[in-house]
Formats: sequence, structure tokens, C-alpha cells
Amino acid sequence: MSDLIKVLMLEDDEAVCEAYRREIEKKQEMELVYATGCEGAALNYLRTNPVDVVILDLELKEGDGLSFLIKAKQICEKKPYIMVVTNTGSEIMLGLVRENGADFVYQKTNSMYTEEKILSMIKKALPFQTELAMRKMAAEVATKQDLVQARELKRYIYQTLLDMGFKAGTLGTAYLQDILHTALKEHTEVDDTRVKELYEETAQLNNTMSINVERNVRSAIETTWKQTNLEDLQMHYPFEWNRQKGKPTNKEFIINMLHLLS
Repeated sequence: MSDLIKVLMLEDDEAVCEAYRREIEKKQEMELVYATGCEGAALNYLRTNPVDVVILDLELKEGDGLSFLIKAKQICEKKPYIMVVTNTGSEIMLGLVRENGADFVYQKTNSMYTEEKILSMIKKALPFQTELAMRKMAAEVATKQDLVQARELKRYIYQTLLDMGFKAGTLGTAYLQDILHTALKEHTEVDDTRVKELYEETAQLNNTMSINVERNVRSAIETTWKQTNLEDLQMHYPFEWNRQKGKPTNKEFIINMLHLLS
């Protein structure tokens, strides 16, 4: 990354673009290098001009944000950090957006939404995203040797959990490490049935019962969500959860973490 964080703005509302431009001008570490409301123009710019960050609206003058995400993956040698800012509340659409490369999704209807807030979140998240990419690269290099790969993958999973706020040395964290490690090696989709099987397999690995694995995982998630600042937590876990319950379910957390780590 260069000294200045290069930002591309893909937004069809000129007033919103101007608001971001004013906020970025206040920040010595950021530079708005290109702003457009057209998908095609943004893709053409990226073909010859790498950027560090894309602030993306899903509704555009020409094209749409989801299409941009899909095509950008094909042309960007180094993926930029993509912050989606949108009015849509469709869980299906938001899920597709995350699956296709969005690093964080912030809804404009959120009462805390401001341009300054978005830029502040980007500034906090970008170093972590760079570190995460380096870890993934290290894990990919390790695939040349199966034993090395297994050690690196387990270490990568464990460190990611610690970064989120999970406690080292607890059964819940250790069981989650084993569950995620087993599932990632399989490269297959995980559903309700497979989650239960993963509890059983982890129980066998640790000479305990499946119900103990499930209970300790639930406790670890609950403790992390209670003791970690939620804004910081969302930097590491960019997925929605039931705000009334105050935490994701075991299954939701496991499936989302597999998407994040794979």
C-alpha cells in the first residue's frame, strides 16, 4: 500500500460523493482518486489504476454494485478493501454481496451512519484486512506440504479467533479451532447435519461428549460478544446477527467463519 490510502467512490448521488470528498480532504492519510456513478467507468479505472479502498453503493446510474463486485474480482490483481454502503435491507442481496467480495456492509438507514463514521471504520479495518490477506497467502504457500499446511491452518484459525476476542486456553476456543479446521480441510458446504457431525468428530478428538463441545462453543461465543467492543468485533466478523439475542448462534458463527477463512 502506498503512503496515502487511495479511495475509489462508486456512488450515483453527487451530494453523497461531495460529502465524502470533503471528509477525505480532512484526512491526511486518504486520497479520493476517482468518483463515478457508473459501474463500467469504475471497472475501466481499476484495470490500470490499483486502489486500496472502494466505497460502493449498490444502486448506480449504470450497472449495479453486485455486478461490479463480480467483475472486479476478475480484473484486480490485488483486491481492494470494499466497503458497501447501501439502503437495501434485503438479506438475500446482502448475503450475495458478502459472498462476492464485500469486506463490510453498512446500511445508510443505520442511525449512526455518517461519511466520517464510514471513513473511520475503513481506517481501523484496513490494517487488519492487509494482515488477513498475508495470513491467507502464507496458508496458501503452505499447501505444498501437507503437514506444514495443517499446522499453518490451525495456527491461522486460532490467531483469527484470538484477534476477534476469544480467550486463549479455553475449551470453547479450542473446540472451535478443531471444528473450523476439520471443515476447511473438506472444502464442502456445511449445513445443520454437518454441524452436528462436526460436534461429534471434535468430541472424539478431545475424548469428550458432543453435548460438551456444543455447550463450550456456545459459551465462548456468548462471552466474546459480551466482553468485546461490538464495533471492533464487526471489523473481524462482518456478518449480521440477531441483536435481540445479542450474539450469533453456533451454526451461524461456524458457517460465517468458514466463509471468512476460506
